[in-house]
Amino acid sequence: MKTLRIKLLSLLYPIFWISCSNAGIGEKNYPFELVMEEYLLPQKCSFTDLQPDSVYLINSLKEWEEHVICIENNSIPEINFSKKSLLIASGIPEYGIKNLSSQLWQISKDSCRLFLDADPDPINPTKSWFIAKQVKKLSSHTKISLIKNLAESYPIKLQFTDYNPDESSCIWKELEYDYPKFDNSKILIIDNSRILRDYIECSEDDYPTIDFDKNILLVAYGVANNGIRRIEKSLEQTAESVIKLNIDIECNQMEVMTQWLVAIKTKRFSADKKINLSTTIKY
Repeated sequence: MKTLRIKLLSLLYPIFWISCSNAGIGEKNYPFELVMEEYLLPQKCSFTDLQPDSVYLINSLKEWEEHVICIENNSIPEINFSKKSLLIASGIPEYGIKNLSSQLWQISKDSCRLFLDADPDPINPTKSWFIAKQVKKLSSHTKISLIKNLAESYPIKLQFTDYNPDESSCIWKELEYDYPKFDNSKILIIDNSRILRDYIECSEDDYPTIDFDKNILLVAYGVANNGIRRIEKSLEQTAESVIKLNIDIECNQMEVMTQWLVAIKTKRFSADKKINLSTTIKY
């Protein structure tokens, strides 16, 4: 992430960020990056009681025991607290992330900042993120700021698969197409089996099995006042709480009103997401 260093240097000077001090460091040219090393907990141990988006500084065995729980009571931290400090932090991202990276920068004798950066990953949403790092011994009075840049680059392309009940014994029920407005289009959000049965009919009660705990169906439909040559579709997240389904329709020269329908299956969104439909028809 070459761009990360450039971003960080542009963010190192604002005076309102919380600071931290590094014990034992003399006069230096600031800012500079502090070296961090990965820390792995002993087997059968896990961190506990961590507040989201907070950084914890552990400088002793006593502090380590306050934040770590082990099945075996004789587990040791495997870190030399006379020379090293342990930084731990965790959080829950709004979106899936990947390639999580971290940097710790010292700004002055009493000031440093922890930066997190990640790429968006809408295909595999991350339930939480976590880091544990060893660093050269920090003073007991350290206060650490957490600066995050996690998956905020929009629009984000979202993955989906086409859904066609015709491939089974099912067909779509008659939908309310708005002929007077021709180009008008509508979207259905189907997030459970009960709603799905309102819109499809299946022979011998052979309804499709869809895991609605993890997926939803988006069904867009409308009318074009010409024949249709091609339909293209895409799904994207355009803002923190906005999902947009794009439908691009290319018509031919046949002067006949034509119904169209697009159905896709995608990963389930959180309840606060607004789903919009954008339809473009080219005649």
